[in-house]
Amino acid sequence: MADANAIKDWIKQSPFAPPLTLARMVTAGYWNYPEKWAREDERTRTILDTIKKTGFYVWPDFYDAERCKLLRAEIDRVAVEHKDKVSCDDLIGDTRLFGAEKVSDLINEYNKDPVLQKLSDLYHAQHAPAPFTMAARLEPNDINKNKDHGWHRDSLRRQFKSIIYLSDVTEENGPYQYIAQSHHMRNILTDSMQGKIPYMSVAIKPESAQSIISQNPARLKTVTGEAGTLILTDTTGIHRGSTIKSGMRYALTNYYMFQDHTGAWMNDYFGPLAYRE
Repeated sequence: MADANAIKDWIKQSPFAPPLTLARMVTAGYWNYPEKWAREDERTRTILDTIKKTGFYVWPDFYDAERCKLLRAEIDRVAVEHKDKVSCDDLIGDTRLFGAEKVSDLINEYNKDPVLQKLSDLYHAQHAPAPFTMAARLEPNDINKNKDHGWHRDSLRRQFKSIIYLSDVTEENGPYQYIAQSHHMRNILTDSMQGKIPYMSVAIKPESAQSIISQNPARLKTVTGEAGTLILTDTTGIHRGSTIKSGMRYALTNYYMFQDHTGAWMNDYFGPLAYRE
């Protein structure tokens, strides 16, 4: 009898991996979400249509400078007062607090923002709240000076995030990067073939990402912006936080999810504040 693990390992690396990934997504109904924003206002339609087309939308001045200043101070506060809940990645060396909205009323306002919630619900075609917000404070150190968060997809099921820069972000401050249109079904197939990405893999090796980008360098998008810049993005697409080289970057990220995907498992994966019934 054939070894099941050996078969799985062969599938992951075989030429059949990309079409099998696509087939599994289609049969699971992961991409057949009806779009219901035709009757929405023009700005809402523009935002959602842009995300659908390219994978992300940039909204300058979503927050003003004063609110960003208050939120930076709030991240500094919770990182000290809830030090035992702060996640410092051993490979990255960043300060990140998952579930920061549970210990900060000000951050909770971002988590519950009705404009962002409406956009998430429309994009998912059902109610899809953010079970937690990540507060991040990045600065160069001996651990992260040559590191980034790595190219990846958050899921192979439609997923939505809102990221707001609370400090000015240039190419030196670890900006968000995205391979445009990598969330499209056809590109999940062709990019997986081009990058030799294993079956159902969401982690993307650097050489795989580079192979995809080399075919069309214009697809690589680096999102810089002043404090208050909001990024709305479909994280089914290939993305990363690039290496921070200088200065400091403050940001908040809402993780919007299908409700059937949330649960206590998030505490094991993201930390003790990430989930609450």
